[in-house]
Amino acid sequence: MARIPKIFLFLPLLFAGIVVAPACAQFGYKKLDDDPYSEYKRINFWTHPYYNRVEGVAMHGGMLLKLLSAKSLGVICEAKYGTKRGTFRYEAGLDKRFLKKDRLILRAMVFDETATNDNWKVGIDENTLAGVFLREDFRDYFERKGWRVFADKKIHSYHLFRVEYAQYEYGSMATRTNFAGSIFGGNKVYRPNPAVRDGREKSLKFSLALDHRDNLYFPDHGWVLHAVLQKTFGDFNTNGFFLDWTHYIPTWAHQKFVLRGLFGARSGTMGRQHLMTIGGVGSLRAFRDHLRCGQNFAMLNAIYLFGGDILQNSPLRNYPMMDSTFLGFFYEIGDAWNNENNQHFAPNFNQARWLSDAGVSLLLMDGLVRFDFTRQIRGGTGKWRVTCRLFNRL
Repeated sequence: MARIPKIFLFLPLLFAGIVVAPACAQFGYKKLDDDPYSEYKRINFWTHPYYNRVEGVAMHGGMLLKLLSAKSLGVICEAKYGTKRGTFRYEAGLDKRFLKKDRLILRAMVFDETATNDNWKVGIDENTLAGVFLREDFRDYFERKGWRVFADKKIHSYHLFRVEYAQYEYGSMATRTNFAGSIFGGNKVYRPNPAVRDGREKSLKFSLALDHRDNLYFPDHGWVLHAVLQKTFGDFNTNGFFLDWTHYIPTWAHQKFVLRGLFGARSGTMGRQHLMTIGGVGSLRAFRDHLRCGQNFAMLNAIYLFGGDILQNSPLRNYPMMDSTFLGFFYEIGDAWNNENNQHFAPNFNQARWLSDAGVSLLLMDGLVRFDFTRQIRGGTGKWRVTCRLFNRL
């Protein structure tokens, strides 16, 4: 087939270097590297290429330069080039660190970036692999160019608080192209990338992360909360509040409940870059991806994880990988909707048309690979959908 040679463009994506998290626009908290500059060389390099349907293969390189005058002051530069659009993106600025305990970081950056509001649904590496192998892209994208300054403070070793001021302009990346290049996928086509409203915006944002989990990677009990309060000015005068909360509740033996709730509300705009979407991978997994969007968003996900108490006590226990394989049952409900008057900040829950689904999860390698078998319960036709997640530990 004519597209086969393009597969070789994707091979470098399997050998990514230091992971650089994308900027979060709504839900979530982009955590910074806590290692002191004394742990690094004078000049440090990393790379993290990726792939999506609007940029193609994005070749990436980053550099940290420690300045001679102070070990706690550094210059950070990142650059990338998208093969599909032929666009060059960058981020560059100064990073100053204070205090050894409960550190304080001040950072000022200029940037020209491809942004998305879907970081909380699916990670950049997982989304890349979905595009490379299956011709799926679970994110939507737009351009953002400007500058930002922020202060990021750690509190009592685990919690974080950040205040950020930024000015930037939006650009649309609308496309309906079916960029070829996936290894599998047959005749599937990508979803169109929606247009956003062009304009300039000033943003003041306060972010809080409270972490009371017993373990950062495989928690058994405790909770974590991310909250964002944002005010924007300029061409888009908006108010926004976004909350993401996850609670781990042990039951008995190796079993536990995991409850996750998300709530978001924004007033003052109907620009696509400010709306929240629901449906598909990362949210209501039995439904079509990005099924609905709106100024308001609410979702609750509940999963009961059996650990190894079922499969590891069955005749299957002697099969390879069974010692790290377990089952989960889940239920989720949510919706995204608009206010009758988009200037109202308080959401009217009576306008929500709730969707729900339920199913079974098969988790391999302690959840690093997960298969979800899901059926639409409310708001759909009762269809089943099977999805696979990578690196998305519950």
